[in-house]
Amino acid sequence: MLAGFTDQGVDPLTCSETIRILATQFRITSNIPELIERLAYVTQRAEQDLPVLEHCEISVRREDGEYRISGGDGKKDEFELSLSTAFEAMFGRLHDLAMRHFADHIRIHAASGFGRNGMVLLVGEKWSGKTTTAVHLLLEGFEIVGDELVLLRHGQAVTFPRPFYLRHSAIDLLPKLGGITNGAPFVHSEATGKLIAIDPIKLGRHWRIRSAPVRTVVFLEPNHGGTSSMSVCSKVEMVRRVLGQSSAPSSGRTDWVADFCSTMNQADTVIARMGDLASATDLFRRLLS
Repeated sequence: MLAGFTDQGVDPLTCSETIRILATQFRITSNIPELIERLAYVTQRAEQDLPVLEHCEISVRREDGEYRISGGDGKKDEFELSLSTAFEAMFGRLHDLAMRHFADHIRIHAASGFGRNGMVLLVGEKWSGKTTTAVHLLLEGFEIVGDELVLLRHGQAVTFPRPFYLRHSAIDLLPKLGGITNGAPFVHSEATGKLIAIDPIKLGRHWRIRSAPVRTVVFLEPNHGGTSSMSVCSKVEMVRRVLGQSSAPSSGRTDWVADFCSTMNQADTVIARMGDLASATDLFRRLLS
C-alpha cells in the first residue's frame, strides 16, 4: 500500500496536477489534496522527444464514502473503498491509456540507457539487480533513462518514463546517493518492501526520453560477493533469455518475433555477472564508451 495514506478530510476545492507520459498528456483532478501530493511517487520530469497525440482528463474524487476514478475515452468509472487502492487504480489507468498509442510495440522488462550509437538494454530475472545497477551507473555518469520497461518496434526502442523505484535494502550499496532518498516518495508492500522513487534530475542528470535503435543488450546475472565480469552471449541464447522477459504487442501483430530476433541480431549481446559495483563500472565503461 502507499505509505502514509489516510482517509483524511476532503477539500471541497479541486486540486490538479499535469503528467506527461510518452504521447499522452494527463490532467489529474481530485478533491483529495493528499492524493495530489502523493502523485510525486509517479510523476516524472523527463524531457520527452515524442509528439503529444492525446490529452486526457482523469478524476479521482471521494463521494459518499468511496473513491471514484473516472476519465479516459472508453474507460468505465471505477470505485474503490480506500485511498491506497484508488491511487493504484488511477496509476493503472494512466499506464493503460498511455500504452494505447504503442499497441504494436513489444514490451521488454528492462532498464535502459544510451551508449555508443544507440540504446542499451539491461535485462534480467526478478531480483537480478536491474534498478540497483541502473542507479549506480547513473551516479557514475552514464546516461541511464529507465529501470523498468522498454517499448520496441522495428528495431527502434523507447523507454517508458517513470521514476526509478529502488528497494530500500539497496541504499547501502549506493553511497553516492547521499541523503537524496531522505523525504523521497515511497511505497511499502509485503512483496517488495519499501520502494523509493528516485528522480534522475535530482541526481543532477539530464533525463531525456527518446527513440533510438537498440545497439547493446546486457543480461544481468547475480554474482553476490564476487567480482563483476562480462562475456559475449550468442544471439540465439540472448533471444531465449530476453523473450522470457518480454510481452507480445497488444495489437496482435504477427511479425513481432521476427522483429525481436532482428533487433537482437543487430545488437552487441553480453552476459554480465554482477558482483561488486566498483568492478562493474569499469566493465560498463569499456562496453558503452
